[in-house]
Amino acid sequence: MDSAYYHQMYTLEDGHWWFIARREFARTLLKQALGPQEQPRILDLGCGTGGILDSLCGIGPTTGVDVEPMALDFCRERGHADVIEASGTELPFMDACFDAVVALDVFEHIDDDCKAMQEAFRVLKPG
Repeated sequence: MDSAYYHQMYTLEDGHWWFIARREFARTLLKQALGPQEQPRILDLGCGTGGILDSLCGIGPTTGVDVEPMALDFCRERGHADVIEASGTELPFMDACFDAVVALDVFEHIDDDCKAMQEAFRVLKPG
């Protein structure tokens, strides 16, 4: 993707109403779904420039995955070290290693969205 696009996303994520609302909505739903679980491990599939990672790291340890190295550079600039370049259709994780997978505005951008959903399910712990 175009570097200007990632720079714009990185700049807007902290203050634009769309990103703020999406972040709060995801955080609220995730906390409800996880319940009182201590330190749930969370995967942000298609983490982009890291705005969602910022809000999820207070819930538990987070890992970000994206196919774009430039997006991951912005994540690192935000202070997120656990970010990995990988495809959503071939996640480099063992089965059942995450308590939650967050994938916002992601599946519609993956050619084999069914395979990506299968991978997201594969890395989720039972229950």
